[in-house]
Amino acid sequence: MTVEKIYLAVQTLILSKLTKINFETARIFYGNEFKTLKIKLSSYIKEADKIIEELEKITKKESEPKICKNDYCKICEFEELCYAK
Repeated sequence: MTVEKIYLAVQTLILSKLTKINFETARIFYGNEFKTLKIKLSSYIKEADKIIEELEKITKKESEPKICKNDYCKICEFEELCYAK
């Protein structure tokens, strides 16, 4: 669930920058019973900042997105192009 926590931290950090409101915690809802998990964002802010910086570089065309191999690469029409990069 660490990926989800970092993803939530990224979203919260973006929201924080837009609204100028600092958030200390956030909640993840999961399962059929909508259980919640409260997380301290300070534990994930460093990683979230790195992701946001990378996204900003990509949107400013200063760098290209990192290419990751997935299970569906075998059937993708761009497989050869990705492997070439």
